[in-house]
Amino acid sequence: MLAPPPAPPSAPAQAITAAVAPTPGTSPAFAPRPPIRCTAPVPAYRYPVFIHARLSPSSPSDPQAVAAALAEWLSTHQAMWVGFEGALCLATAPAGLKNAVAAVRVVDGEASAAAAPAAAPLGTPLPFWRLEWRVTAYACADGGRAGGAAPSEGAEHEGTTSEEEEDGEGGGGPPGGRAASRALFKETPLPSAALDAAWDALILPPGLKPRLARTAAAGLAVSAAGVSPALVTASRLALLHGPPGTGKTSLASALAHRLAISAGAGGGAAAVCGGAGGGGGGGGGGGAWAAPTPPPSASSTPALPPFTRAALVEVRAHHLLSRFFGESAKRVGRAFGRLAAAAAAAPDTLLVVLLDEVDTLASARAGCGGGGGGPGGPAAAPSPSEPGDAGRAVTALLTSLDALRASRPNVLVLATSNLPGRLDGAFMDRADARLFLGPPGPGAAYAILASGLAECVRAGLVVGAGGAGGGGCPPPPPRLEAAQAAAAAGDAAAAALLALAAGPTVAGLSGRALRRLPFLAFAVVGAPAGLAGEGGLCGGGGGLCGRVELVAFIQAVAAAAATVSADRAEE
Repeated sequence: MLAPPPAPPSAPAQAITAAVAPTPGTSPAFAPRPPIRCTAPVPAYRYPVFIHARLSPSSPSDPQAVAAALAEWLSTHQAMWVGFEGALCLATAPAGLKNAVAAVRVVDGEASAAAAPAAAPLGTPLPFWRLEWRVTAYACADGGRAGGAAPSEGAEHEGTTSEEEEDGEGGGGPPGGRAASRALFKETPLPSAALDAAWDALILPPGLKPRLARTAAAGLAVSAAGVSPALVTASRLALLHGPPGTGKTSLASALAHRLAISAGAGGGAAAVCGGAGGGGGGGGGGGAWAAPTPPPSASSTPALPPFTRAALVEVRAHHLLSRFFGESAKRVGRAFGRLAAAAAAAPDTLLVVLLDEVDTLASARAGCGGGGGGPGGPAAAPSPSEPGDAGRAVTALLTSLDALRASRPNVLVLATSNLPGRLDGAFMDRADARLFLGPPGPGAAYAILASGLAECVRAGLVVGAGGAGGGGCPPPPPRLEAAQAAAAAGDAAAAALLALAAGPTVAGLSGRALRRLPFLAFAVVGAPAGLAGEGGLCGGGGGLCGRVELVAFIQAVAAAAATVSADRAEE
């Protein structure tokens, strides 16, 4: 992916180890600071490469020192591909840097490619002197554990609802009383290690993710600037709609994680550095950035107001409904009142509210048209017999959203729906962006399957080309164009994967279903070595034990896809 730095290590590389080494008796200061600059020559234009670096849980290093050290180290590399997004390998990094950083990811590759003044095809390698590394180092609010911390379910006095108390049946006793408490909010502190890879793992139509990120960031920035809502409307509400399994909830959660990093939660220290040597900036490494020049952003989205903390709060909409007349509207009002109070008590906290399957709460009211149909489904016809209580709940939701927009600039609302045609027209009209997520096409299906196979190779379940698999830093899956060229040159694995992605067995499958195919294939042709033996999955001399050869595994994935398609045809 990236060529290793030249050997022996240069003086800047040696200085990096010292830069990230903790000073005795000090602790990291996780406070947002402006970007700092490393010394490097400046050509007329450098292609920006946006980097998110997650600090190790045990690292005492200052995020800003880590960001500067990583930017300096990356500038010694040779090339980066246009549009690349994903993990970077730190195998050749200095020991101090590897100890300080748990994971490094290239983000916003698509946005960088679109913003470049000179267009270059995706996948084009760029020389080091044309790159500018924009690094943001941050610490996770959940401690940076790979699996993430268990999200908070909300304390009884803050985020739960007792059914008897709310419906007026009981005396409002303690949570252990006759009616069990039901958690209304699910809170995840941000940034979260569990969401680190979620954004670039989502394979969506070009432009969709950048549009969503820029719309969300712009809404927060406009509100923080004090723009009059009477003259410029920014509802800070985005709606993601489409069939089940297309990544709506995952995209909303990943966006919240990305915004938290860009806003400075978890440290958010940034550094910007261009490649050392060559290219229009003069000779080796002496030129500092000009002081009057405004610092370039460490993110491809509009500048966000600074926040010291962030949280994703999922509202469990089905818990807001009641069988008693008038109670649903009261529950909606109380729930959003708690959210508003939490946002007011912590104005330095970015609160991202997720309304999953919002059609539960915002169905079209009687006498009011639905969302107008569109790719998500037909419009809902007015229903004269619709219970008035449902209409009250929708009105309470709309009123609460308006109140949040008017008084809480640190709140962003993301909603998802499988049935946008049934949503209330007034709710749809409030959304700043309405984005449709449909089933992946052949190109997206290839990218999803290729990334899943690459992960199986990395984990050692599958033997890649040349026997590679497990450990080290395996290369990322080839882009579609590269795979097509490899197939034309006789690569059996590339040809088999391309045929599968373009074939009828995966047509119409959701992204979630495609992500499941490697697991279903391994359940048939592979088994952990501990299960080998007579009577086991590998017993009797048949089948494959442990690691599976790549072409055979792709054939097993194709068989699993055929089985899934046949099962669905019978439903």
